[in-house]
Amino acid sequence: MRLYFPLFFSFLFLGHALWAQKEEQEGSLPAAFLIDINYAFHLPEGDMKADYYQSNSAGGQLAYLSPKNWIFGLSGQVIFADRVKTDVLAPLREANGELISLYGDMGLTQLGQRGFIFTGQIGKLVSLNKKNRRHNLEFRLGAGYMEHWVRIRLMSREEELPQLQGDYIKGYDQRRAGLSLQQFVGYRYMSRNRMLNLFVGLDLNQAFTTSVRGWDYHLRQANTESQFDMLYGFRAGFCIPFFIYNENTRSDELKFY
Repeated sequence: MRLYFPLFFSFLFLGHALWAQKEEQEGSLPAAFLIDINYAFHLPEGDMKADYYQSNSAGGQLAYLSPKNWIFGLSGQVIFADRVKTDVLAPLREANGELISLYGDMGLTQLGQRGFIFTGQIGKLVSLNKKNRRHNLEFRLGAGYMEHWVRIRLMSREEELPQLQGDYIKGYDQRRAGLSLQQFVGYRYMSRNRMLNLFVGLDLNQAFTTSVRGWDYHLRQANTESQFDMLYGFRAGFCIPFFIYNENTRSDELKFY
């Protein structure tokens, strides 16, 4: 079943956040550049659930935080996992499940998942406490590009497995790419002394992908079908802020918070 509800769920929450945001306290908050470093644990849904187990991702975001708590950023993350559900090398295996090398020995391989996501993002911080604006709900939406594939690692020498040399190996990796959408709903804490800046929340990704290979050796046919791929899970990380002060903002921490 294709699960579109997280997309509408996130839009609903973002709309509620923007409607519920009250007028800022007197005076202006300083703007800031934010460098986010993060890690996420994801489960697959949609069409990719048939091929993959859970995965991890690590990445970062460079963002601008406006005096009104709007966030505009660019983010990137790499996806990695050491197991897959679908054995893309099944057509090459013998009845006992082994690959036979050029010399009649067992050819060793390892399958995993790899990928990446790049997005442009817009978001909003909603203060939980008007007297202490270090505590914020965070809502973000993003759009960009996702690519993922089966990583085929040759544990035998490459020349011993000619069936997986050169372009042959590309025919088995099920590499797919396409437009992606991302939503994040979470909590961001920015400390008074700027030394502790953390965030954690629910991370949702959807992508509309097609194969980038002309021929799929696993399916033994051209793969021209579109897929709805989804990753959902939790993302957490830390932030390095660089605040920008001007004549309308004071560096006094009591004024800022």
